[in-house]
Parts: sequence; structure tokens; C-alpha cells
Amino acid sequence: TYTAVIAARARSATDPERAESILKRMENMSSSASSSSSSASTGQGRRNDDVRPDVVCYNAVLNAWARAPSSVHPDKALRAREVYDRMIALYESGENRSARPDGVSLGAVLNACAFTDPSDLDDDDDRDDDDDDRDDRDDEEGSDDAVVSSSSGARADRAAVLDVCVTTLELAASRSPALGRPNAATYSSALRTIGRMLPPCELRTDLIRGAFEQCRDAGRVNGLVVSSLLRALLRGGGGGGGETRTEKDTSGDEKEKESERIAEEILGRGCLLEERDDNGRRRFDVRGLPESWTRYAGG
Repeated sequence: TYTAVIAARARSATDPERAESILKRMENMSSSASSSSSSASTGQGRRNDDVRPDVVCYNAVLNAWARAPSSVHPDKALRAREVYDRMIALYESGENRSARPDGVSLGAVLNACAFTDPSDLDDDDDRDDDDDDRDDRDDEEGSDDAVVSSSSGARADRAAVLDVCVTTLELAASRSPALGRPNAATYSSALRTIGRMLPPCELRTDLIRGAFEQCRDAGRVNGLVVSSLLRALLRGGGGGGGETRTEKDTSGDEKEKESERIAEEILGRGCLLEERDDNGRRRFDVRGLPESWTRYAGG
């Protein structure tokens, strides 16, 4: 029943905080039941299991944060990472072995990063007032039903979202498959995030290259990954992608040529085609990539 309620809240893209508040209530009830029934009967133990959230519950909350509009929840990537970290802590401590993150968990955190609009992360003086209003509502509603606030108190900015993306991917990749196995969609989200959160610079190129090489070495490269790589390398990645070649100035053309050079260096000439799409981007054919790069792309 609780899982169904969380799932319903998760489907509402504007209500991730309420979904997480229900999850917190389940955690509190489960913890209380455990502490009050150390010598519990079988029936009491079963009731405890009924309210203990499992990975499905946590993933529903993670997906709620991933789907939430960043115009309303600019800190959604940070909030998703907090839930992910809580899952790891509960699993590794043995307090809740059913909270072990999986590939869905990982993908949701990376999606929360990838679908955060950088324009929503600009400083906003009114945001402090909004936070005060939310704190007042929390006090009025009480601890069980209160809207969950960010435990870190950190304000979301591009560097913070980028940090969530990079550190989450590194953590999962270093401990795969224990905390979920990164797949093509995961790497695509990481590339999208890097391209959107950083301006063209050496750091952005290095991070893009590093994420792609992880994907390549794992054999997870597919068309989605290559497309995300090219978009991330070209100018602002997720931003400004709709302009055509005729609208770009000379400086923009030079930057595009440099991006294409880097793309050829990363992918090799066998993948990139001379033909261009309507936005002037080079088309590609993943059949030109080494088989070892794509052997697990469908998994």
C-alpha cells in the first residue's frame, strides 16, 4: 500500500517532496518497530517487513526527483543523491538490506542531473524567502508529514550538479555491479550533464572524454551515447542546440571544427560521416566502431 502511494506521488512531477516524506515515514515506522520488538514474535516481524521500504520504494522517490521540473526544484540532483546515499548506508549497515541500489537507482540519479536546466541554477534572491516559507510549513505539519528538506543545506549550482553526476558515476562504476551497473543510458545522461553544466573548456573536454572511455571500456557504446557525446562537445551541449550553421558566427564555426576534431580523435574516422543533419551536425554510424566498444550496449 505504501509503495503504491509513493508510486502515485512519484508520477506527479511536481510532488517529489511528498513522495519522499512518505518514504521517511516508512523508514521511521520500520525503525520504531524494530527497536520495540527485539524479542518480537513472527507476526510482529512480518508487520515490520510490511512497512520497511525496499529498493522499489526508493527508486520511485528517485524517479520522482528525476522527473521534477528544475524550475520548481533546482536542487533535485542533490536531493536524489541524498536518497541514493541513504540507500547505500542502510544496505551496508545491515539495517535494511532491501535498500540496496540497482541500475534503476543509478539511472534516476544521473537523470536528475541531466534534466536540470542550467538556467534554473542561477542565483535567485527570492529563493531564500521560498526556503523560509517551506520551513514554516514543515513546522506546522509536524515531523511525520513534513516536506523533506535538503540535509546538506547546499544551494544547487552548476558545480554541485556536475559533482553529483561525476561522483555518482565513479562510485557506481568502481563498485559495479554491487551498486547498480552503469549502462548506455547512464553514460548518455552523464555526457549530457557535463555538456550542459560546463562551458567549452579543457576540463569539460577531459570529463567528456573520461565518461566516454568508461563507457567504451565497459562495451556499452550505442547510438544514444555517440549522439550525447557529439552534443556535449558542440558548444553548450544541451543548450543552444537548435541553431543552424548559417546562424553561427565565425568564432562559432571555429569552435565547431575543434569539437569535430576532438570527436574524431575519440571515436575514430570510421564512425563519423561527412553527411550532416539539419542542424549541421555530423551524422554517424555506430557500425564503424570496434565491436568491443558495443558488445554490451543492449544490456
